[in-house]
Formats: sequence, C-alpha cells, structure tokens
Amino acid sequence: MPTTIEQIEEKQAALADLLEKGISTDDDKAALTGLVGTIETLKSAVGAQDALDQMKGIVGGTPETKAAPTLADQIFASDGIKSGTPFKVPAPGMARAALGIKAQPLVTTATSGAGQELLTRTDLGITVTPDFRLPTLMNLVTRGTSDADSIRWVEMAFTNNAAVVTEATVATGGGGTGGLKPDSQNSFVERTANSQTIAHLKYVTRQALRNRGYLMGLIEGELLDGLAEKAEDLLWNDANYGVLNVSGVQVQPFDTTIQRTILAARSLVIQARATPQAVILNPIDAINVYSATDSGGWFYQGGPVDAPVARLWGIPIVETDLCPAGEAFVGDFSTLHIDVVEDPNTVTTNSHLDFFARNVEAIRAEMAAIIRFEKPGQVVRAALA
Repeated sequence: MPTTIEQIEEKQAALADLLEKGISTDDDKAALTGLVGTIETLKSAVGAQDALDQMKGIVGGTPETKAAPTLADQIFASDGIKSGTPFKVPAPGMARAALGIKAQPLVTTATSGAGQELLTRTDLGITVTPDFRLPTLMNLVTRGTSDADSIRWVEMAFTNNAAVVTEATVATGGGGTGGLKPDSQNSFVERTANSQTIAHLKYVTRQALRNRGYLMGLIEGELLDGLAEKAEDLLWNDANYGVLNVSGVQVQPFDTTIQRTILAARSLVIQARATPQAVILNPIDAINVYSATDSGGWFYQGGPVDAPVARLWGIPIVETDLCPAGEAFVGDFSTLHIDVVEDPNTVTTNSHLDFFARNVEAIRAEMAAIIRFEKPGQVVRAALA
C-alpha cells in the first residue's frame, strides 16, 4: 500500500489514466476518489508539521533553523514585555504568532551577600523627605572668610557729650566762665572669637555604593546640609556670641499687644543708631500675628484666603523654630558675623579601623567657622506675652 504522498500521487495518476481510456472499473473509480482525499489530508498534515518545525526553530531548534533576530532579541526589545502584552513573533512562511509572555525578574544570590539582578530594572531611586531646617538668620548675617583660627577686635563704646558752648567772659587762666568744652568719652573692650569645627560621619559599604550610583551624591548632600543646619544653630546658641547668649542685646517687655511690643522694640533699634532689618518670630507666635483682627473683625495681615503680609510696621517677618516661642528679635543682624575658616567639604576613606578589610567606606563632612557679634546692642529681644 502506498505510504508517501509521492507514491499515492503516482497511483492517482495511473487510475486517472485508466479512467480517461475508459477501461477503469467501479472499484478503480472508488479508489481514485479515496486517494484524492488521502492526498489532501497528508498535505495538510505535512503543512502543519512544516509550521511546527519552523516554530521549533525559533524557540529552541538548532542554530541553522533559527530565524534572525532570535526570540530573545525580540522579546527583550519589546516595549510591552514587562506588562505582559502579547508579543508578536514573525515566523517565515507563516502568520504572526501572538505569544503572551510575561517577564520574570531574574535574581541570583551573590557570594558577597546582597542579591545581584541580572536583568536591568527600572530604579526609581530613593525618595528623600527634607528634614533640614531652611536657613533664616544665616540670610541676615554677614558672611566672610578667615585664614586664621581666631579673630580679635576691639569693641569701642562712645559717649557723645557734645554741647553748645557759650563764649568765654574772662580770659584768666582757669578762672573764667563760659567757653569750656565738655569731654566725650570712649571705652574699649577687646574681644576674641575662636574657630569651631563642625563635622559628622556616615558609614556605607562599597557594595551599596556600587549598586546605587546616586547614593554617594545623596549621602554627601545630606552631610553638607547637616553642616549648614548646625552653623545656623550656632548663630543662635553659640556660648559667647550667639543671639541667645551674647551680652548687650536690648530687652523690650510686653506692651499690651504683640503689635505694640514690636513697635516699641523698633524704636529701641532706631535709638541704637540702626535700621531694623527683620522681625524674627517662632512659627507658633506668627500664627497670632497673622490671625490678629481689628475691632471690626478685619484681619491686619490679609486674612485666611490670601497669603499673609509678612511685615510688621514695615519690617519683614522671618520665621524659625530656633527663635524661642513667646519672644521676638528685632534689629540689624548684619553685625553678627560668620567667618568660614574651612569650607564645607566631604572626604571618603576606608582607612578607618578595619574598614579596608570589610569593604566599608567612611564619608566625613566637615567645616570650620568663627561666630562673632560686633554690635549686639542693635538687636532687641522682645517678650510677646
């Protein structure tokens, strides 16, 4: 019995020839009809087998039967691979086949400890919530530099006794009247301010730095922000020349309302031969300022819908939680100086302890500065209650 398409087709041709010559029997005609059906069935099966072979060549057959580009090339170049969108694979000689392929993360356990990802993944980085205080007083003081670790200066006080002098009436030495000029007085006090170093450290493994290229910049930025915040703190709390501790700052008691108290403090600053630069408030006290109303219920500072008018008696309001609640500082802060001896900087090393052997890096941020206050009498500390 014929077993291949070629043998079946030869048998079909012979039966067809007998039919044309008119010498075929009824059995020949039935056999011919059966052969035609068999041929069609076999052709369909062979076509399906060819298609299957071609698909095998794409997804895992021998190299010579693979289509180019490979399935892997096409899969990893697909925009929809991560979302599981059906991926269209072109196969020679057949319709495009839709393969619903979902990418799976490939992670191995590295001998160093942390898993290393073999496939590049989307890294959204680290979301950082700013925890550092924004500079306020730092924007009001005088900033400079120094190449020495200490600064000395002479604080001079002057008593002005200038007066109108009448004409002398008697010319005798020492015994006349009129014409005698008063003496104005000076007093001198020597002051010294020393450099202070501000620094801190952070430790991180080399693996963490290698796997997160942005991590070094993030750490250095935080360390430098920490230096700036501490420098701002020193302007308030330095033991000798911080605003809260320096001797010579004027004091204004509470006078009926916050507004009247600030107005009285303003007057003291002007009497000290200075122009008020700012009113510094704690944010808690700023609530009372911005919510204050007149006898008709109208807000002085603009009301809750609009941004508050950040001024009192024409002086800008500055808010910081470094200012003690219940107090305000009014004055000219430009005579408060911060002189930088060493610029803020970062250094990375593995020479600390056994860090070299353990692949640990120490990142240090450091700066040095001198805090000094030349005319604290031009600042007034006012009680708000």
